[in-house]
Amino acid sequence: MESGNKQGSIKYDHNIPNQSTKKQYKMMGLICNLLLKFAEEKTDKSTLEEIKNRLGIPEKGFKTEKIYPEDEWQRFLNAIAKTLDVDNDTAEQMFAEYAMSLLPVQFESVFRNSANALDFLRKVPGMLLNLPALTGLATKEKIKMVIDEKNKIVYHYNSPNHLCTFLKSMIKLVFQYYKEYDYCIKGTQCMKDGKNYCEIIITCK
Repeated sequence: MESGNKQGSIKYDHNIPNQSTKKQYKMMGLICNLLLKFAEEKTDKSTLEEIKNRLGIPEKGFKTEKIYPEDEWQRFLNAIAKTLDVDNDTAEQMFAEYAMSLLPVQFESVFRNSANALDFLRKVPGMLLNLPALTGLATKEKIKMVIDEKNKIVYHYNSPNHLCTFLKSMIKLVFQYYKEYDYCIKGTQCMKDGKNYCEIIITCK
């Protein structure tokens, strides 16, 4: 459980998706490019070039309008974590902080037109589906909002990359962006424990 004045930490090892999951789960080029920019900021040029060459990352970066296999994104994150000498959990938290330094600018109208953090978080599942659809591409639904109440929403998150630490970190940072600190983020079940999906309960006053 995480509240406005506490930060939780989950240690885990990622499982690379197999061939069948590669066909179902994709990562938006927008997020891939954010990870690339994060790597450019956190690593030196020669190290980044070695990682890009080893993993076959396009020289000019990822195309925002495309979607990419999620296991490729995961290998990139793993390589960055190893270079920074941190575990994947810490790397995801660091990437979430970096992403939230840019996303309010890239999605300025969404942040501006959301009354508060919970209002913004209600829009996230639709945004993750609609952005790829705008370019005629489809991606499997990773986040479902199964409960929507005045001061509470519940996410069901399902991805072979098990990026629930990143998701929880982003939720916390959204509350901080709106200067709201009386909130609680609670995970009641997790795919890393063998469940079919992660359940995240978000409440605020």
